Amino acid sequence: MQQISVSAVKTRKRVIAVSVLVATALLAAALLVKVRSVAPRTDTRVVLGRPLPSLPVTSPLGSKVDLATIAAGKKRVIAFYSPSCDACQKELPELQPFPENLELVMVKDGSATASDAWTGAMGGGIRYTDNDRILNKAFTMPALPTLLFVDESGTVRDGLIGVHPPEITRGKLQKFAQSRT
Repeated sequence: MQQISVSAVKTRKRVIAVSVLVATALLAAALLVKVRSVAPRTDTRVVLGRPLPSLPVTSPLGSKVDLATIAAGKKRVIAFYSPSCDACQKELPELQPFPENLELVMVKDGSATASDAWTGAMGGGIRYTDNDRILNKAFTMPALPTLLFVDESGTVRDGLIGVHPPEITRGKLQKFAQSRT
């Protein structure tokens, strides 16, 4: 039987400890990269009272457009939705009749595979697609539907995330339509 020296045992323990340390450091770095890739960056985060950040969406013709520049100079409501979202199908029709002095900008979830025919009932509106998952980049806790109320200067004045009672949705919409900014 072969005997292992005390120094060989110590060396083996050090090698194992260093290997565990390196593996832990690599795992922590990978986790940090993963979290950072989904966490909103300061320059893309939507904040009430601040200008809408530059967020790329895809036009119906397939070109990239900055969401902050769509209907610039006009009061607008930006609605993030998905055709397969039950909450969206309940909440968005509550925007009708839509106030004439506001622009409606619809941004459909780019990963949605369901038919988008029901949004035709919304009437009007400018429709774009979120192929780059900007909703996830713009909010710490994104949810559908999300409504943003953006004034003429491009400042986010209010918003709704998720489903709300009709009187809340209609009330915020009417208040924004009547507000002077």
